[in-house]
Amino acid sequence: MTSAQPSAQSALEALLDRVRAGEGRAVAELYDRFHGKVYAFARRLTGDDQAAWDLVQEVFLAAPKALGNFRGDSSVETFLLSIAVHRAQNHVRSAMRRRKMLDRVALEPQRDIEDPEQHLARVELRERLRRALDTLSLEHQTVFILCDVEERTSVEAAALLSIPEATVRTRLFYARKKLRAFFEDHARHEGGAR
Repeated sequence: MTSAQPSAQSALEALLDRVRAGEGRAVAELYDRFHGKVYAFARRLTGDDQAAWDLVQEVFLAAPKALGNFRGDSSVETFLLSIAVHRAQNHVRSAMRRRKMLDRVALEPQRDIEDPEQHLARVELRERLRRALDTLSLEHQTVFILCDVEERTSVEAAALLSIPEATVRTRLFYARKKLRAFFEDHARHEGGAR
């Protein structure tokens, strides 16, 4: 069992060397191995499938050059997610613009839903969560998603974002505080409307 780990590690290092050399097949292997994790993170960050896939493509196009800076201080997955974080700003901004536009367009009811009330409740909750996340800055949103949604430690988030752990904890504190205030305010308005 212990002999399998070093060989798996050396196989990964060999793959990274091939990616650094710009070998297309190696980039495809790296993509096959890690794109699911990068997509899941990008989807949570952008809130949009297409923007998440665009971000995944950017990450793996940047990987051969970016891996020149990879020293092995973190996992390859963490390193790839850090590339995604650094490239996400434009995607998050455009996703926020699309969400605002969709808020203005009436949603058509779906006919094949078995329980329309349950579906409507899920849609409303999803929209409230999106609106709440849109009130956060990109920095606060990223830390919230990493720590509270993906359940990463503040140490892992700090490594991904290349910032001190104390900064992660501070941003997370303010993100939670702002989200709590958003939902409390929403509950007050909803209670007053009844």
